[in-house]
Amino acid sequence: MTQKQSVSREIKTAEAVREDAGRYLRARQILRELRGRRVSGEITAQQYRTIRGQALAGDVDGAVKGLAKVLRKRELEGMGL
Repeated sequence: MTQKQSVSREIKTAEAVREDAGRYLRARQILRELRGRRVSGEITAQQYRTIRGQALAGDVDGAVKGLAKVLRKRELEGMGL
């Protein structure tokens, strides 16, 4: 006698698909903004690579936070603080 094995497949709900699509679009937005800021010289090449890596790894919130921190720090340095 053979025993049937059930094959479990992960089926995404519509909500999960929308969430993935939202993360993807946010990642594309942050990457577009990063490229512009790198070209304009607002961030260094290393900062660009680090934040880009975060976004590509899926940590879009961390990438946004990192970019904001870099820009805030640059602004304060420009004020002489």
